[in-house]
Amino acid sequence: DETNWISDNPNVRFGYVAARAPFEFINQHNNMEGINRTTLDLIADKTGLMFTFHPYPAAGKLLAALYSNDVDVISSVYEQSSHWGNLNLTQPYWDSSIAAISRNGEIYLNLTEMKGKVIAINANSSYRQYLQEMLPQASLVEVDSVARGVKSVADGDAQVYIGNILMAAQEIRENTYSNLTINIIDSVPLANPRFAIRNDWQPLVNIFDKAVLKITATERLTLFEQWLKYSLTVEAKYRELIDFIIPISILLFGVFFCFVYWNKRLINEIKLRTQLQSKFEYQAKHDELTGLPNRAQLKEAIKEKLLSHHQRDERLLCLFIDLNGFKAINDSYGHDVGDILLIQFSRRLSNHLRHQDFVSRFGGDEFIVLASLNDSQQGSEAITKMVRSLYKHPIIIENFSIKVSCSIGGAVFPEDGTTFEQLIKIADQRMYVEKNNKSLDNITRVSFR
Repeated sequence: DETNWISDNPNVRFGYVAARAPFEFINQHNNMEGINRTTLDLIADKTGLMFTFHPYPAAGKLLAALYSNDVDVISSVYEQSSHWGNLNLTQPYWDSSIAAISRNGEIYLNLTEMKGKVIAINANSSYRQYLQEMLPQASLVEVDSVARGVKSVADGDAQVYIGNILMAAQEIRENTYSNLTINIIDSVPLANPRFAIRNDWQPLVNIFDKAVLKITATERLTLFEQWLKYSLTVEAKYRELIDFIIPISILLFGVFFCFVYWNKRLINEIKLRTQLQSKFEYQAKHDELTGLPNRAQLKEAIKEKLLSHHQRDERLLCLFIDLNGFKAINDSYGHDVGDILLIQFSRRLSNHLRHQDFVSRFGGDEFIVLASLNDSQQGSEAITKMVRSLYKHPIIIENFSIKVSCSIGGAVFPEDGTTFEQLIKIADQRMYVEKNNKSLDNITRVSFR
């Protein structure tokens, strides 16, 4: 169906804000450039979609264009809120990493190292309250832009600036601040950007989500490094400095100073790249929302388990679990409630499985469980019954009490199949048989506390 939809709608009009570097902007050749453009190029390669790009001067006008169907897709939408209205939102497509910008070689890798410091943050930032709770003794200074935050550290008015790593790197690169250091901080929560799609193009949401899942860790890291160029600028500055110092007869001091200073920067750069590499390797194998292994890691795990179970002549159960009524909850109560429900659902599932079992978020509201079976023929039924029993008690989200139901289909190695594709296909088919069984209680109920 999605292939047919793309065939019927191959051209997609993408609207963007003309000056929102490094995410999207107009370059010197009057073309769109930035992280969002590079991401769309990857999506185009993986789907066959063709994008045309349409600049707008401000986010408000861009949003109006989406509502009037003058454009089909926009990006950098961070949450479902009254500001954005009721939009079709994809899953997050980019990790908005938070960075600590400091000066004179000082390095802050976590919040505990910032106690009592003067910290600049963007006004109305989503993590202000979190920082206030975690750093009650710190002095938080609000700035009206990333540029002012970075400059406040460079000028010594603040000891640290906490903000988006790529936007901060853009400022450092453009202004050639040679006395600043960037370090990633994973402990600060930040909403990640999503694509918003016109209301009558719901199939495109799933197409985008699947394409984003196919972006490899290598592609993500390459994209990230493409926009994290401050180190190259700094290296060029040091070379210019050496070229200047040598002719004025302070060769020894200049070379020594530049070597030590550049080497310190190089070490920080290596640390930063190592952090990024580890982070993207983790993201490549884990679902961003729930933290569970994703489809890529599932494929690796099931191949390893099939091989080991074949060698030991043991049976392996593959359960395909689908959360009933999830779309209705999203539509009625918002994506925030839906996201929390998925997190709670997955947490309850993973916490009650045996340590040797494997649980993965397959996509959307679908989960896969791999469980080794004992010699008893009742093994698969017992595990399935245990999974169902986890959701007898409702999940509480704010003032909602949600009684979850799920449809489950199972397949067993080697009786039902010997490959990943065979087991998933049969388990999926059996899950849909159960979902369509009207005699079963397949309704997820929501009540107010």
